[in-house]
Amino acid sequence: MNTRSAVGRTLRVTDPDARLRLDDLRTLVLWSATDARPPGSAVGAPRLLPVGAPVTVAAIAVDSRRRAFAQVSTAPGGPVLGWTAASNLEGGLLGETVGLAPAGFVVEPDGVAFTVTDNHALVRGGAPGFAPTGALLAVGTQVRVTARSPAGAYVRVAAGQSGGADVGWTALSNLSPGWCPAFAGPEWQDPPGPFGAWDHGKYLGPPVLVRLVGVDGEVESITLDTLGPWLALSSAAAAAGIALDIQSGFRSWPEQAVLYAGFVESRPGFNRAAKPGSSNHQHGQALDLNTGGFDTPAYRWLAANATAHGFVRTVPGEHWHWEYRPDEAPALRAAGRCAREGVAP
Repeated sequence: MNTRSAVGRTLRVTDPDARLRLDDLRTLVLWSATDARPPGSAVGAPRLLPVGAPVTVAAIAVDSRRRAFAQVSTAPGGPVLGWTAASNLEGGLLGETVGLAPAGFVVEPDGVAFTVTDNHALVRGGAPGFAPTGALLAVGTQVRVTARSPAGAYVRVAAGQSGGADVGWTALSNLSPGWCPAFAGPEWQDPPGPFGAWDHGKYLGPPVLVRLVGVDGEVESITLDTLGPWLALSSAAAAAGIALDIQSGFRSWPEQAVLYAGFVESRPGFNRAAKPGSSNHQHGQALDLNTGGFDTPAYRWLAANATAHGFVRTVPGEHWHWEYRPDEAPALRAAGRCAREGVAP
């Protein structure tokens, strides 16, 4: 899975004020007296990328305001020039994946590498009963899946990298995908923390999140499990001439708390928001899309095609709000509908 889809691509600079920045993403790169400066560039002035110049994306980062930045070079493998806002490049990296949350993966999710994240991860015997052996897997243990039960609820694991000793069977729910030190930290298992997912008051646990560049250049998040269906949906729309992009995705408890407080206190710029723990956006499968209204090509295409990819409408009156609900979508599609019962228009 490529979680940084723009890395390695060559794009053209489109903004005449495309400033270069240092690694902190705040400090500007300035022209010095020893630089070979283009005409009109003064010593101490911000160094700009020329409009139309091709640059290669070497890396992607996100600042504290959820804005995407690209580290650019003059050519693949060439010397790095610095960082510039994604909005300065053609397409603005819109729709591109820009990494995972939590950050710092040793091995990104690949379907084989997992980390033990449950304090009661029982080691079990094999089929048919998968009975507990009395042993536990320690939180933070990195394992590889070597076999799966027919129903997928249990997996056989080996310790560490290739060649590690067989451990036995355990519930897949005891593991989180990939090898990441953050899985052993307090934030990962904190229900009202930055990774806690909720569905109308029910705590779902912490999902691995994928970050994407959304509308207006803000970086949004969706669950790793939703990434594939979303990419399939947006690709199918693009093939039909419809550009679908995300306006809002997953919200953590702290993020939802800020929105709810702003709504309750009637602060300027804050819209109606649900209490933390009850928002549709806290399970990571809800996406607000750039539909533009009920009578638009984007909405009409979604109404006809979204359920084929597992997405349904769940909120009355909100043409933009779609959720990945693969268990509900087939029945709705068979009935010729795109929304849950009672969701209108």
